[in-house]
Amino acid sequence: MKLKPTPFLLIGGDFIALVLTFFAGYWLGETISNLIAPSHIFIEFASKATRPWQWLYAAVIMGMLMVFASRGHYTQKLPWWEQVRSILLVWAAMLVLTGCVLFALKLPFSRLWVGSTFLFSVPFIVAFRFLARKIGLMTGTWGASVSVVGGPQNVLEAIYALSSDTYNAYRINDIYLLGCKTPLPVEDLPRSAQDAKQHLLR
Repeated sequence: MKLKPTPFLLIGGDFIALVLTFFAGYWLGETISNLIAPSHIFIEFASKATRPWQWLYAAVIMGMLMVFASRGHYTQKLPWWEQVRSILLVWAAMLVLTGCVLFALKLPFSRLWVGSTFLFSVPFIVAFRFLARKIGLMTGTWGASVSVVGGPQNVLEAIYALSSDTYNAYRINDIYLLGCKTPLPVEDLPRSAQDAKQHLLR
């Protein structure tokens, strides 16, 4: 069976993660506020004063999803640690941009709520991406089928690189050496490469 990337599963996971982050941020902000100042009434979640922050965060969600999509996060072609690096960069940029908008427009907001929301965002995104991976593996829709073409050294390096990225679960269909029209038999690979390729084909 040829596996296909599951962009909607990943996009949906990121969306749910960011929405839950918003609620978790409010809960943590309210909890901290009650511990620090029990007599202080924390801002109401659905009050009119919080609407600007709610609309702004909705824009943050859409912005993050669009940036992730443009950087190949939903194609299963981007290595896992490159995804983490990109998530952190986008997170930092959105945090700074959100702060600038809130202060520049003098919008009413709770620093605890905003800070807690962004505190949760990265762990939630990472957790839901692994959840999406688990669901994809269970349903047989996770993984990217690839063919490796190149010289002997390039082929070996590609096999080792693909086998090291366990998150994307690459599946090598065929291996072709330059100038050859038939796939390279597994038996002709070094033992370590054979093991790596068998792992990828599971």
